[in-house]
Amino acid sequence: MIVFLAVAEKTESTYDDGEYAGAVIGFLDKNHQIVDQQELLCPFKPEGLSVEGREFWVVTDADDRTQVSNLYKGHFNTWFK
Repeated sequence: MIVFLAVAEKTESTYDDGEYAGAVIGFLDKNHQIVDQQELLCPFKPEGLSVEGREFWVVTDADDRTQVSNLYKGHFNTWFK
């Protein structure tokens, strides 16, 4: 399985940052079809994802040099048997 992080911003530009609009984390099967996904509740825009077993870490970027990045830890409970 492939774990993915998809993040949306409110902007017309493919280059310029926009207001953070939401994110999902999910799984793709070997045919690159979405198996499952879930909204990721973060106050700031997630920018990076690391996965180890049932745990994952997400680092955020507020697009503001005065804001520090945050690191969040989560667990996959329903996607593993």
